[in-house]
Amino acid sequence: MTSSKKNQQAFSVFINDVNSRKAFDIVNIIQNQLKYSITLASPKDSHFQLPLIYLKKIYRLRSDAFENFKSDLTTIEKQVKGLLVFLPVSEKATRFFIMLRDASALSDRWRFSLPTLEIFNLTSDKWSFQQFCEKHDHPVPKSYTPQNFNELQKQFRPVVLKPKSGQGSVGIKYYEKIEELPKSEEIDWDKNLIQEKISAKKRVAGAFFFRHNGKIYSEYCHQRLRTFPNEGGVTVYSKSVVYPEILEIGKALLKDLNWEGMAMIEFMFDEPTQTWRIIELNPRLWGSVLLSAFNDSKMLGNYIEASLNNSVEVVEAKETQPMYIRWLLPFELLSLIKGKLSLQEFLHFNFKKTCYVNYTYASFYRALLFLFYFIFNLASFSRFLKKLGT
Repeated sequence: MTSSKKNQQAFSVFINDVNSRKAFDIVNIIQNQLKYSITLASPKDSHFQLPLIYLKKIYRLRSDAFENFKSDLTTIEKQVKGLLVFLPVSEKATRFFIMLRDASALSDRWRFSLPTLEIFNLTSDKWSFQQFCEKHDHPVPKSYTPQNFNELQKQFRPVVLKPKSGQGSVGIKYYEKIEELPKSEEIDWDKNLIQEKISAKKRVAGAFFFRHNGKIYSEYCHQRLRTFPNEGGVTVYSKSVVYPEILEIGKALLKDLNWEGMAMIEFMFDEPTQTWRIIELNPRLWGSVLLSAFNDSKMLGNYIEASLNNSVEVVEAKETQPMYIRWLLPFELLSLIKGKLSLQEFLHFNFKKTCYVNYTYASFYRALLFLFYFIFNLASFSRFLKKLGT
C-alpha cells in the first residue's frame, strides 16, 4: 500500500447495496479496519432504517433498470465531493457501472479496477464461462448438450442441472440415478446447462485474487468446513488454507481472461479423477469477503490503492496458522436448532483466529441493529423460515 497519502486528492470509497449482509461487512472493513472515508448507497431503506444503522447518509441507488441506475448515480455524484472509488459489491450494479464506463458516461472523478463488459458478462453466464474454460483447456466438469446428451444416457454418472445465469443454489437440481434423469426434450436447454456432478466430499475450496495490469497483488484460499443445509447450502464455516495447485489454475485462467480487478474462483476436488475442477468465477465481491481482511491479504486495500494509481504491495498466499470465518447468526443457530450442530460446537469461540460474519470490525450497536434489520425484514424472514424447513 502507498507509503504516503498526504498529497493525494481527497477520496471516499463508494459502497452500494449496503442493505445486504455482504456489504455490511465491507463497510466495517473499509471504515473501521482500513480507516478510509466512505460513501454509502442502497436501492431501498435509505431514508430511515439504514441511516439509523450506519449513522450516516445513505444515498438511493436503484439497480432494477439501467436508466434508474444512471440517474441515481449522477445525482449522488453531484452531492459528493472528491474522488470516488467504486467497489464491485453486487452483480447488477457493477454491470451497469461498467456499461457507463464503456459509454464514456462517467466523470473523471471515478476510480476503479474492473474487467471489460464482455469478460464480466462471460464470467457471469455459467454456460459462456463453461465454453471458455473448455476452449482454453481449464479444468471444469464435463458439460452435456442436446448433441451429446445420449452419451450420458449410455454411460451415466451423477449430474447437476443449473441455470445458465444466476447466483447461489437457486434452481439447481441433482440427478444421482439414471432413472431420475429427464429426457432431452424435457430440458429447457436455452436456460439451463447440465454438468457432471463432482464427488468432492469435503474438499470444496475458493481461490481469491486481485489482479491489476496483468499482475497478481493479493491472493489467498479458503476451505469450506460446514454449510447450511449440509448438502449444497450456503457456507457458514471455513478456514484459510494454501492450495498451490488451485492458485496456479486460477492465475492461468485470469491470464487467459485478461482479468482486471478482484475475482473469486470456486473449486471442487473430484475424488474419482483426483483433480481440482473449476466450478465458477465470481466477478464481484464474495460473501466471505470478511476473511480477506482478517487473514491480512490486503485484498480491499490493494484494490483501493491501485484504483487510485498508488503503489501497492504484493501479498502472496503463505503457509501460516489457519484463520477461520463463521456465519453464526442465523445459519449456525439454525444448524443447532435442527440438531446438525452440537451446543459445544456452536459455543466454541476463538476471537483471535476466527472472524464472525457481521460482527468482526463492527461496533456492538451497529451489529445488533443490522442483525434485527437482516432477520426481521420480510424477504429475510421468509428466507429464514424456508431454511428452517430444509
